[in-house]
Amino acid sequence: TGNLDTKTSEEVIGVFQSFSKDYDARAVRINLAACKELLSTKAVHSVVVLLDETKATDEVVAASRLALPGFDIKAWYDLDDFYAKTVELYRRQFGVLQLIVLVMVLLSVANTVNMALHERVGEFGTMMALGNRRGFIFRMIVLESGLLGVIGAALGLVLGLLLAWGISLVGIPMPPPPNSNVGYTAAIQIRSVVIEIAFV
Repeated sequence: TGNLDTKTSEEVIGVFQSFSKDYDARAVRINLAACKELLSTKAVHSVVVLLDETKATDEVVAASRLALPGFDIKAWYDLDDFYAKTVELYRRQFGVLQLIVLVMVLLSVANTVNMALHERVGEFGTMMALGNRRGFIFRMIVLESGLLGVIGAALGLVLGLLLAWGISLVGIPMPPPPNSNVGYTAAIQIRSVVIEIAFV
């Protein structure tokens, strides 16, 4: 037990742990009446609303702003400058990595097509000797390469989705991130925009 003053006493009924080590080192949960008495105030300067699903944040913030026009309502990501800067940093890093991978894929595809064309010079010469024009042969090569690209992209996409699903089913154990003492199990998020970019 601990005394707030000479008139009241509160009993410790449990402990809690959040995701943030710094928050856990400074936070305490007490009932509202005891808090008002401790701070000698009858007012409440802020209210934190916890949601079951993070993806509902924007919807709840918009609905709250409509319902409570006189209040300053902010989402958690507006209050956390560190989070926004970290996300931007990772987005740029992964963007550079994605560009590097894209260049490597383009070079490997160009090399494969170039080698295939050099190996088939005799075939193209025979086709031209039989009366086929250069334009027809060029269109045939482009069509063949396009079909191979579409089939390869589709197979790669299916294989990637299956791998992502399987890895997410097992989970990826991650160590505690900075400013935290709790690890977590990561999964691969499947997003339509990423799938379209990968296919292209």
